[in-house]
Amino acid sequence: MFLDGNKIGIVEYEMQFWTNYIGTNQTGDDLYRTTLDTTFALYNKKYFNPNDRYQAIRIAGKFTSKHLGGLRESIVPLDEIDFYKSTSRYSYFGGKLNSDEEPSFDISVLEYTKMAELIESLKENVNDLDSKVQEQNKMIQSIYASKKWKLMSRVLKIFGR
Repeated sequence: MFLDGNKIGIVEYEMQFWTNYIGTNQTGDDLYRTTLDTTFALYNKKYFNPNDRYQAIRIAGKFTSKHLGGLRESIVPLDEIDFYKSTSRYSYFGGKLNSDEEPSFDISVLEYTKMAELIESLKENVNDLDSKVQEQNKMIQSIYASKKWKLMSRVLKIFGR
């Protein structure tokens, strides 16, 4: 895999998530405080915080699981996938992978065009807002520099306001 432009092995990459040891659980499995970096995680809803959803604890436990959604040819029934996608609030990917094992999204030309137009519209709005902010700043500066403002400021100081 590539990290910051460098090719590294999966074991080397994973080591960063196993350095902050915090103790053991009731069955003696080592626990590590880390951040979530994976597409496969189990959550205890009692402790899940959507405002900090990358906070995680890794368990060096004695268990095995299969991430069926990560298989090239999924064996998860389509109705189950559809249910998951329609009810999940904090999932980041539920699609397919390309030949390089990267997320792949198929969208129509119309969908792409709408996204591109929206991005352009947002850029124009940002530029318009920036221009308005600059105009307001100039107006405020001219008010503060005016003779009337300076006179009013002196009068207000005299009367203690």
